[in-house]
Order: sequence, then structure tokens, then C-alpha cells
Amino acid sequence: MNRLAVLFRLCIALLLLAALPAPGAAHTRLESSSPAADAVLRTPPTELRLRFTQGVEPRLTAATLVSESGDTVQAGAAVPEPGTGNRALTLPLPAGLGPGRYLVEWRTAGADGHVIRGAFSFAVEGLALPADTAAPPAPPPPPPAGGHAGEMEADGVFSAASPLAVLARWLAFLGLLGLVGSVAFRLAVIPAA
Repeated sequence: MNRLAVLFRLCIALLLLAALPAPGAAHTRLESSSPAADAVLRTPPTELRLRFTQGVEPRLTAATLVSESGDTVQAGAAVPEPGTGNRALTLPLPAGLGPGRYLVEWRTAGADGHVIRGAFSFAVEGLALPADTAAPPAPPPPPPAGGHAGEMEADGVFSAASPLAVLARWLAFLGLLGLVGSVAFRLAVIPAA
């Protein structure tokens, strides 16, 4: 086989390899929670359980509950559930959560190093208010529709699905194509001339 045919096959193999999706392209997402998003509980929860699509770093995981009145309650340190590969974490909640709606704001870092955060809400049922009692304050704005919504990468890092990320991948692909083309030109065309 001549040198040009080998070089052509090498270039095709490199282009096919570059076109494969990167294994780290899928970032960690919140898969489920307990209490579940939009759940209505009869009794206040004693813990918050978060389950992610991939393992996360427990020491970088935190959650805060925001009540209807704007009070914040910090959840305890995240403890990984055994046998889950740090995909499921339990965060203890302080006793004495009263009735009302709570917004859970969580933050963690996946194994890929990207910081992600999101929010969801749940409610704790309470006793009916007497007729002469003032109405409770308005609830905090709910997270976007769709359950565990609001997931985003933090600290100004754009999502892998954003137009800017797609543009960056295309520019990297075109740069690789130019590099392979210039090497092929150097090895095949210049010596023949």
C-alpha cells in the first residue's frame, strides 16, 4: 500500500474518532428526591434525600430550605447512602419545621468537577387557621415547572447543550480538521512536489 493511501486512512480514522461524543459530555443531574418535588407531607421531614444520575462529592453537597416567610434552614452535612457510589445522599434536617411551603435549594459537584445546583419545593400540611387569624404570607416563587427544575451549572459555566457550547465544539472540530489536513498536506503533497 502506498504512503498516500495509509495517510488517507489515518486521517479518516482521526476524523471518526474526533466525531465520537466525549464520555464526560453528560453532566450530573438530580434524578429524584425525598421529599419529592411538589409533595404535600402530613408531618415535617427529618431528612432530605437526594439521588443523582452520577456520583457526586458529599463534602461539596449542601441544601437550604427557604420557608414562606423567607426564613432559611440549613440542612446538615451530606452522608452518602451505602452501596450507591455517592449517587444518593442523605442530609439531616433540624426538628421543628412548621407547616407551610418550603423551597429546597441544593448545590453539589459531580465527579466531572462541574458545580451544579437546582431547586424544588414541597409543603407540610398544617392545622386550619381560625377565621380571625390573618392569612399566611405569600409563598416564595415556585421553581420552574417540571419537578426538579432549575438545574444548572454554577459559577458562570455554561451547559453542554447551550448554543455557546455547541459552537465551541464545532470550532474545536474544525480546528482538528485543519490540523489533520495540514499534516496530511505536509506528508503527502509537499514531498511529491
